[in-house]
Amino acid sequence: MSTTGASDGSKQGVHNRHLKAIGRRPPLGVYLRRIHDLRHFLVAQARYRSMSTGRGTYLGRIWLLLEPFLRVLMYFIVFGLILKISRGMDNFVAFLAIGIIMFEPLASSLSGGSAVLQKNRAIVKSFAFPRGSLILSDSLRGLYDSIPDVLAMLVFIMVIPPHVQPTWTWVLLVPLLICARMLVTGLLFCTAWLSSLLPDVKHLWAIISRFWFYGSGVVFPLDRFINDPAVMIVVQANPAYVVLEMAREILMEGTVPHAGMWSQLFGWGLAFLSFGLLLFWSREEKYSRER
Repeated sequence: MSTTGASDGSKQGVHNRHLKAIGRRPPLGVYLRRIHDLRHFLVAQARYRSMSTGRGTYLGRIWLLLEPFLRVLMYFIVFGLILKISRGMDNFVAFLAIGIIMFEPLASSLSGGSAVLQKNRAIVKSFAFPRGSLILSDSLRGLYDSIPDVLAMLVFIMVIPPHVQPTWTWVLLVPLLICARMLVTGLLFCTAWLSSLLPDVKHLWAIISRFWFYGSGVVFPLDRFINDPAVMIVVQANPAYVVLEMAREILMEGTVPHAGMWSQLFGWGLAFLSFGLLLFWSREEKYSRER
């Protein structure tokens, strides 16, 4: 292929090997490197979106601390005072607070993944960049938003009777949150991919989230109601159940969860993160073409 210069009549050769197709999915290694190159932008974007929470309201960012208390209060009235689920439990308030606040990021990952691409539809269609960076930025924003919730949870269980006394095991909450964030990010990748492939599935996330909520022991101990050992094995394999059980053991009992629970949670997080990234990358060429 060649073109003729307009002024001097010289010919310039343009070879196909110098041309690159726009919008084509890059190899996975290149894809990850491009995401890494955007790391500073992703952090800045996540911080900005996190800081924007509460804008346009009178209380502003106070809602980040107030909302967790209101959620716990609502479930305490329904399950503690009305349904009397708290009978026989030493500290139902702490059980409830840990369950609700630790489960919230997991539940948000189901509907959140399907909304990431839709919220960023304009830049997805306008610019060439790895779309997976949007998922990572949204996960990081969720991490920033969860910090006030976790702090509120710790204050809540210390202040509300019967009081929970802090112990050294509370530092284990940090690696637990890291493993849980791996799981959340993997779920964001998976749900974004599935919602892109089957748009109608976004209407099911709320139902699935509610089923997952009650199947994970968020507001009541499941061993009180499940007598079948086989069913209990399935429940205990649920990653959300593992997160809640480990958090309650660390914070309420002041003990270290056994190695099997750590390896199980880390395995779930790594599996969902790796598999979800591959699924999301497999449709990279399609995201900018979807309506």
